[in-house]
Amino acid sequence: MRRKQQFVWREFRRIGKLLSVDGQIAGGSGNMSMCKFGRVWYTKSGALLGDLKFYDIVSCKLEKAFTFENVCNKRATRESIVHNAVYAHCFGGGIKAIVHTHASEAVALSFQRHEAKGGVERLKLVDAEGVYLFPEGVEIIRVKEKIGSKDLARAVARAFERQLKEYENYASFAAVIVAEHGVFAGAKNLEEAYIVASTVYKSAKLIFNGLK
Repeated sequence: MRRKQQFVWREFRRIGKLLSVDGQIAGGSGNMSMCKFGRVWYTKSGALLGDLKFYDIVSCKLEKAFTFENVCNKRATRESIVHNAVYAHCFGGGIKAIVHTHASEAVALSFQRHEAKGGVERLKLVDAEGVYLFPEGVEIIRVKEKIGSKDLARAVARAFERQLKEYENYASFAAVIVAEHGVFAGAKNLEEAYIVASTVYKSAKLIFNGLK
C-alpha cells in the first residue's frame, strides 16, 4: 500500500506545482482527487497544492465515494462531496480525476451574465484550443451555497453529465465554472484534468483582458 500511496502523492505533487506556477490557485485554495487502485484519493482540507506533503493526501474505498453525500474521509477537502457526486454520475463516462481551481479571470467573468442556450448559461471561449475542446462554451452554474454543499455537488455532476453526452464518442472530459467560486475540471487522469482546467483558465484570461 505504501508504494501505491507514494505513486499517488508524486502525481498530486506534480500537478499541484503546475497549478501553482500557472497562478490557477493561491495559498490553500483549490483541491484535487483521482481514482486509482480501487480508491479515491483527495487532497486534504487546507492543503497547499503547490507544496503537497505526503500526509496531505487521504483516501477512501471507491464504492464509498459513489454514495456522494458521504465525504468518506473527514480530513478530505470540503469539496469532496462535489468530487464524489461527479464520480457517482460520471465514472462510467470516463471521469476518474478532478481538479478544482480558483482561476481569478474565470471567476471574474462569472459575475456577468452570459448567453443561455437551452436554459444552460455558458462562457464562450475565444482561442482555438478553447473552442476545439468546448465548441459550445463552458457551462456556468449558479448556486446559493457555493462551497461543499449538496446543491453544488448535484449541479456540477449534472453539468458534467450534459457535457459527456454532448461530446459522446470522442471525449471523456468536462469542465464547469461555478459562479463567484472557481472551475471544476474532470478527465480520465489528473494530467488531462489539469490540461482541461488550464484551457479554461487561458481562454478566460484572454476574454478578461480583452474587456479592459
